[in-house]
Amino acid sequence: EVTAGSVITTNNPTYAVTVAPYAYVALTRNGNLVAAAFADENGAATLNVAGLDPGDCEFTAQAQNYIPYFQTVQVITPNGPFVVPTAVEVSENTTFTQGSTVRINLSLSNVGVSAATQVYATLTSDDGVAMLQDSVFVGSISADATQSSANAFSFVMPQSEDYVNMPFTLRIHWQDTI
Repeated sequence: EVTAGSVITTNNPTYAVTVAPYAYVALTRNGNLVAAAFADENGAATLNVAGLDPGDCEFTAQAQNYIPYFQTVQVITPNGPFVVPTAVEVSENTTFTQGSTVRINLSLSNVGVSAATQVYATLTSDDGVAMLQDSVFVGSISADATQSSANAFSFVMPQSEDYVNMPFTLRIHWQDTI
């Protein structure tokens, strides 16, 4: 499992990730290496990103006997609140069988420079998935803080065995962005 933020702020000199132990991690932009490191025995790695200009970068993590992981990371200059997902995980003891209920936990972080208020998130699927709970109200998140919601979303597994890949869209809203 890879845990890597989808946003880096220009006022933060490091980008911390969690990957497989001893994995190689790298951040590139337009095919050029920005930063790279090896994870420690616990899978923790920190990349030095001081001086990085706004724009998109590509993060990758690779380790022996693991499938390479790729993710686009936005580099932004913070101005007001900016809320991003830091974890979207299936709740413990969840089974993926036809007709079962799947519950999703959500963690949101405000990487901006001021508090985000009236924060809520919605999860949707255009793939015929029956959503039981498709939104969660989080309230306020201070600058540089994280808030987690257990069982934020839930849906029923489809009756068809054809669901190997079920795409979802997560939207996060806060005051003045609706």
